[in-house]
Amino acid sequence: MNIYLKYIIDSFIINYKSWLAFIISIYTIRRHNFLIVVINLIILLMYSHIAHYIWHLNYIYPINIIHTNHHSNDNTYSEVAEIIMEIMLFIYLIAIKHIFNFDIMYYLDEWVVLLVCLYYITVHHINYSILRVNNTHRIHHDILNMNMGPDICDLIFNTKYKPELGVENTDHYIPNIIFSTIIIKIWQLIFNKNKRIYNSIFKVLVMLATFFLYIVSVRLHIDDINKNNGIFQNKLYNIHKILHH
Repeated sequence: MNIYLKYIIDSFIINYKSWLAFIISIYTIRRHNFLIVVINLIILLMYSHIAHYIWHLNYIYPINIIHTNHHSNDNTYSEVAEIIMEIMLFIYLIAIKHIFNFDIMYYLDEWVVLLVCLYYITVHHINYSILRVNNTHRIHHDILNMNMGPDICDLIFNTKYKPELGVENTDHYIPNIIFSTIIIKIWQLIFNKNKRIYNSIFKVLVMLATFFLYIVSVRLHIDDINKNNGIFQNKLYNIHKILHH
């Protein structure tokens, strides 16, 4: 058996409880077309990993300067900007679906997008950053092209730091999944009462968040040029380092 396949299988076995929580969660949110919803979940978990991966590449600097600032500074300002940026990486998927009407986006389930968004952000900023449930994410801040999360995606894409030391126990995901499910169900009840108003609110919030991220990015880029001697860009890595890690 391929050694990486063994780690992936081990991860599913060890973390069956968190996967069961995910399955129950999406069944609670969307009972119709359940297989499509499960596929949505898998694709969105991989999307979160790939987006994080791309966000570190120096080829897209300074577009990713908010995330590099997150790695360079530990303060409320950088955390708030990072959280809004992460939210928008998921929200833009919903916006693209409705604005451009791409056929490939037809099966994208907005509620699962919001579920994965809430799960991802709470795990990142509460479990890893505040509670520090383990050293998985700390390793990512030390070695940027490792442990980008979720752990199963790190194993699939070979970005797991020393998997031979053991896969991550993701039982700590379960409260985040339960919390995210409750919030989504509340949103569903509120949204379904007046879709028109909330669609308008959604559009306004997307524009405001986009404007905020643009202003923050410009300011950080100017600071990086004038004060920091490129410290943010030095926090990035390039594709050659990734391929030869």
